[in-house]
Amino acid sequence: MQNIWIAFFGVVLLTACTRVNSCELAVLDGNVVLNSSKVQPKCRFKQDQTGQLSAAAKFTSALTHQTPNVKINRLSQNQALQSCNIDATQDSLTCTFNGKSDHFTLTNTVKQGKIASTSWQDDDYVYLGWMTKAEVLMGYITFGTLNKRSAPFFIPASQFCQYGLSSYIIDLGKSDSLCQNHEGFWSHSRLLPLPQPCKQPQQMIQDKGGIWALEFIESSYQWRICRYNDNAGSLLAAYEYSIDLKATLARYGLQPSDYTQLTFLTNGDTNAIANAVEIDNVFPVSDITPNLDPQTIELPIQQLQYKLTKLD
Repeated sequence: MQNIWIAFFGVVLLTACTRVNSCELAVLDGNVVLNSSKVQPKCRFKQDQTGQLSAAAKFTSALTHQTPNVKINRLSQNQALQSCNIDATQDSLTCTFNGKSDHFTLTNTVKQGKIASTSWQDDDYVYLGWMTKAEVLMGYITFGTLNKRSAPFFIPASQFCQYGLSSYIIDLGKSDSLCQNHEGFWSHSRLLPLPQPCKQPQQMIQDKGGIWALEFIESSYQWRICRYNDNAGSLLAAYEYSIDLKATLARYGLQPSDYTQLTFLTNGDTNAIANAVEIDNVFPVSDITPNLDPQTIELPIQQLQYKLTKLD
């Protein structure tokens, strides 16, 4: 039988809807660093002369972040809904943007859809987001502005990066690029996979030494950090910023066992980031014996200790 105790010690818990994605990539004096954007864990690492990450006590210069894509702007869903009319009897969509009206025939591919929450506009086109009834983005119905005489056409969601439909873009040269999609994940314009272990990073930044990627893994509440060459085709280094279970438990006079497991708690909301963690099958540091009952401890996420490990 396990003994259960909760170690909050007056720490204010984050609400379940708050993302505690506190590690972020930033730039310091021209080099990418890893920094803590909010609360614990205090991930603060900078590059040494060889480009490897090492712990930093503090940053003495101001950090900068990635510059947004200035060639395109978001179009709100309200603007899109007010500008367009769907004629279900004729299977057509009529939109008026900047005084120009155009009709688009809704083929079988996009007939059972509706206007999405993500749309874009630039000097030449309006890219109307189009999603399924289940709110999965199918692509963009594209309308030319007054100086464009081309008929509306459809861009599949998979080609968003080729058309620059992103708030953040890294130009790789030779018409290739990396873009952040509407879900917050980065991908290659030609859908080339990124070298592992970073599969779907939420942040990417380029510096003079290459391109860095940061991926938060919700299932284990840890981060993967990857450094690529300047076209993101080769992995130069990879790190894991993960929970240091031994150090975390030592603060409470406990140690893990071979059967210790972590359960992340979200107050019943399966879509929320955890605000606490339950750690079971732990024992006092003094002893682990067959006759000693295992314990379970519940901690706020902020109390977890982390360590940076370079992956082979």
